Amino acid sequence: SRIHYRPATKQKQRIADQSEAKLATELGLKRTRDNDAFDLLGEKVAVEVKTLVDARNDKITMRKECRLRKLSAARKLKAKPYTVVIDTRSGKEKYYYREGVGSFRLSGLRPASLDELKELLR
Repeated sequence: SRIHYRPATKQKQRIADQSEAKLATELGLKRTRDNDAFDLLGEKVAVEVKTLVDARNDKITMRKECRLRKLSAARKLKAKPYTVVIDTRSGKEKYYYREGVGSFRLSGLRPASLDELKELLR
């Protein structure tokens, strides 16, 4: 059987962290601490950010207990939850989004520019 799992490395983590920081700055959202339910928060939105660095598949996964924790946190915050995927695999950042949290294929997400995300995620 082929191995599908690609372990996280410091370099991949750094790429993901830089992409998330750039997104937060561009959108004017606040970055949260590592163990918070969401990565970015605005007045009415809670955003989970996933970065594809070298994934072979066009999908992100989220365990059920993580999804439930995020939905509960969004309710408490009275914020609409979103998932944003930053695909860095081509060397250029491409953005995709969807309302809600969970395991998604890129084909189930909408592509968007930073400007479009700015309008959407306020």
